[in-house]
Parts: sequence; C-alpha cells; structure tokens
Amino acid sequence: PRPAAADNDPHSLRLEKAIAVDAVDVSEQEIRDARRAYYGNVSYVDDWVGRLMTTLADCGLDESTTVIFVADHGDMLGERGLWYKMSFYEWSVRVPLIIAAPQHFGPGRVTQAVSQVDVTPTLMDLASQTGAGEAPRPIDPLDGRSLAALCRGDTAGDPDLAVSEYMAEATAAPILMLRRGPLKYTCCPGDPEQLFDLATDPDELSNLAGDPAKATVLEDFRAQAAAHWDAEDQRQKVIADQARRRFIGEALRQGRYTPWDHQPQSNAADQYTRSHMELTAFDYESRFPRPRPFNPRWS
Repeated sequence: PRPAAADNDPHSLRLEKAIAVDAVDVSEQEIRDARRAYYGNVSYVDDWVGRLMTTLADCGLDESTTVIFVADHGDMLGERGLWYKMSFYEWSVRVPLIIAAPQHFGPGRVTQAVSQVDVTPTLMDLASQTGAGEAPRPIDPLDGRSLAALCRGDTAGDPDLAVSEYMAEATAAPILMLRRGPLKYTCCPGDPEQLFDLATDPDELSNLAGDPAKATVLEDFRAQAAAHWDAEDQRQKVIADQARRRFIGEALRQGRYTPWDHQPQSNAADQYTRSHMELTAFDYESRFPRPRPFNPRWS
C-alpha cells in the first residue's frame, strides 16, 4: 500500500505530485482491474511473439536466427501508491530480457544483474561468432558487456552489475542506481540514500542505508557511484542541454511548425520487385508461406 508521507522517500513524494496521484481516488478493485489489463497486454504480446517464432520455424530460420526480447521499462501498478515508471523500484526498473540463439547456446537462466546496454555488445559478439568476421570496434565506447558467455553458463569474471541513470520527470538532480547481485543502491544529491537486499526484501520495504552492519557495503557503493559520474557536473550538463533544446523548439515553432522527430527515409527501389534484383530469390524470400521448390527447364 501507499506509505504515509512521513514514511515515504523524497523521490516517491515528488512522483506522487508529478502524476497527480491525489487527483482521484483509486479503489482496490480498480487496482486489480489495472493489473489484469496489464497482464492481458502481456498475454497479447506473448501470443504475437509465438506467431513470429512459429513463422521463423516454418521458414526454416529458427535455428539460425538470434532473437532478443527486451522492453524499455516496467510499470508501477499501484504498488506503494505509484503508477507509470520513473522510479528505481523493481516494478518500474526491471524488464524482461530473453535471448534465443540455438546456434550458440541452449536454454538456461542467468541470475547475474544485466541491463539493456549489454544488448549491443551481445549482438556484436554473436554476429562475430557466426562467421561474420571480427566484431567491429565501436566509434564511441560501449558501456555494456557481451552476455554470450553468461548464456553459455560461464560466469567467471562477470561483474554481476547493472547501472541505471535517471534524469527526467520529478527530479532536480541526477539519480543513480547500482544493482550488484541482490543488493540495490540508489543515490541522488539532496535525497537520502537507499540500499535494499532483494534476496530477503523483494518488496523493498527495509532501507538498509542506515544499518551499521552494512556500513562497509555502503561505502563501497558510494565509491562506485562517485567513479561513475560527478552528479553536480552532470546536472549542469542537463540544464545546458535543456536550454539548447528549448531554443531549437522555439525556432521550429516559427512559421509552419516542424517537429524535430527523426523521419526515416524509405528506399522504394529495394522494397518491391525490381529488375536489378535476382527475381527468383527475391520472390521466394519475400513470400510466406514459401513457394514450393521447382526446377525450371532453362538455366
């Protein structure tokens, strides 16, 4: 249930105002209805993923295709009185990450802490292992690590670490979360620190940041956070970036409004059957179900 204001953390209190949680009264039944609707959405997505996987199998591509299923965020569904995302509580920050690559490894479960920044290094690693050559060196450094070894059951040397940053609604300073094994540490200038042991406290009800027995662990997390970024320097960069974007936004509203969303350009020359293509191969690969194989009488 929603904690009393005196027992709540500052970020959650700010979120309550940001989402106007007191604008309406939400009943227990409405919370149940919202969760059932959410699970209905999950089931709908599952069904379509199943159809896609079946299609890959029907096309004979299931054993040679790497499939990664991942989401951008979770959702608070009334837990602690909160809705939407924007927090580092498990319901909001935890996402599904399923990797199917039959040509590389079999099924299994990885218990190490990982995150979305690990997806790109993993794809690059798997591509280089399938005969595509050495993985290209990225132009900019990648924060993540390949998860291929973990998927094969090799945990040696893995940091068991996930790092998440938050600099959006309802905060005036950058918030950092470090997840190391079952321990989750959250810090933000001006807010009290949070430290939860998800193994013994999965609902994150007991903040261990003030526990003398965790003092050494807390100091270790503080040092790791300080090495990750300078929070005040990051805040100033955010403010400067906001000023630039507001200037551009005002300029785009002069005369005919032009959205600054990225508009991908499509190339019709490769979308349809064209004479520069190998037509038989293109027609075969672009149809589902696949046409029956045949042997023409000419070469």
